[in-house]
Amino acid sequence: MLNDSQIEFVHRTLGRKTTQIELNYLHENHGPDAGFFELDPRPVEGRKHLVLYTACTGVQIRDYLQRHRPEVFGMYQITHIFAHALSLRSAAVDFKLPEIVPAVFKIADAMIYNPVDAACAQLSDREIVRQVKPECKLASFGGPHQGCWWLICPFFGEEAVIHYLEAGFSAEAIWSKVLEEKFEPEFRRRFENNMAFLKGYQHGTDVRMTEFIADCYQKCKLFFTFNHPSCQLLAFVTDECLGQMGFERKGREHALTQVAADEKMVGEVYPETDYEWDYYGFEYPQRWSDRMGGIHFYHEVILGIEQRWKTAKK
Repeated sequence: MLNDSQIEFVHRTLGRKTTQIELNYLHENHGPDAGFFELDPRPVEGRKHLVLYTACTGVQIRDYLQRHRPEVFGMYQITHIFAHALSLRSAAVDFKLPEIVPAVFKIADAMIYNPVDAACAQLSDREIVRQVKPECKLASFGGPHQGCWWLICPFFGEEAVIHYLEAGFSAEAIWSKVLEEKFEPEFRRRFENNMAFLKGYQHGTDVRMTEFIADCYQKCKLFFTFNHPSCQLLAFVTDECLGQMGFERKGREHALTQVAADEKMVGEVYPETDYEWDYYGFEYPQRWSDRMGGIHFYHEVILGIEQRWKTAKK
């Protein structure tokens, strides 16, 4: 639900009062759980406006600014447009772009954004950049995706299981190998493939994170799931974005040492196993071994991979 200050912000931004039907629609679609946008809870007329046109990582970016960059956080009111959610909705035949979205982009004084290739051309990052003011400060980064940090990663690190299936092993036989510590996760090849993918994904953006990941993965946890980077990685990305926009860079040591994982911000975490620690030599302790069912989570993952593999072969 929008508060009174947020409703006033909507009216100022649109240059008119909304109808009750419009307001109900905005109420229903506000917030990260089911919505496509989230307004600053403390909008103040006259304060500069920062737009985050990103996936759910924008929630972590805003949290980082509030906790660690008060000089930036206090300068801007922040609107988060959930690029992934809005892009998915744009594929619907009856999709109509909510009026508040282009209106917010047009008043932005600064914007941090992801590359977006949406079904609705109006939502692509190239089109959005054309809509902002010429003096708007811009910084872009490719959404971090990596699945090489776990024994098996659903949808983004299944190759080792598929190789076993192709060699004639059943899902249960593969699971037995996991429990007997005889499973080969193919970490090296997956790491190289993931880094190559990320280099391609960040091409044309302002932030390069592959070097940071390669240099720092042993020092602190960088991903909770394949598409959910840690607070430290998002701190580095945000710091680089701020540097691109003309603010002071705090540097990678700030991200590594001053930013701790906030339990409330973590959400899902793939369970940790000794397989990863034995191969990568992580210097931080295992904290998430029991999450999502512990190692038995991977039994269900293997069964799901087998089912999809069999379906694809029909």
